[in-house]
Amino acid sequence: MQDEEIIIEDLDEQGDEKSIRQKLKDLKFQLKEKEKEAKDNLDGWQRARAELANKEKQIQAEKVEIYKNANANLLEELIPVLDSYEMARKNKENWEKVEQNWRIGVEYIFQQLITVAENAGLKKIDVKLGNSFDVNTMSAVEEVSTEDTSLDHTVCDIIQSGYELNGKLLREVKVKIYIKK
Repeated sequence: MQDEEIIIEDLDEQGDEKSIRQKLKDLKFQLKEKEKEAKDNLDGWQRARAELANKEKQIQAEKVEIYKNANANLLEELIPVLDSYEMARKNKENWEKVEQNWRIGVEYIFQQLITVAENAGLKKIDVKLGNSFDVNTMSAVEEVSTEDTSLDHTVCDIIQSGYELNGKLLREVKVKIYIKK
């Protein structure tokens, strides 16, 4: 109260106490309004800053996703080349007839090709004979009858390799599976 009296005296030496008190009330009200306005501005600025940071993170994540999938078309076109190599190697008799140094060179070139494809996100789906049939990654192109219950719905031959690109299925593995009759 003592501070108010000093302020009141300073405000108006000639005014009556009632008008001075009213002026003081008005000033306090204006101060509260300005404080509220300043707080609202600060809140808005902080919110805008957080939104900008989130947008920058979103844009960066989108850039990473675009980069990961930028070569998708090229890699999809590369798959038949990988298939051709696998078919050539599957023919063991003819593959073994070729000069050994030539085979080693071709295998080295193929390994380089695989490394480049893997670095770009292409991954061959690992399936082995005897694996259980997986509808998420495999396509059964033929069923082979069996009497052995333990072989039911297992892979008996791999017809064509399957591939994923950055964790997404590009092509299913084509397999023959045993079916208990």
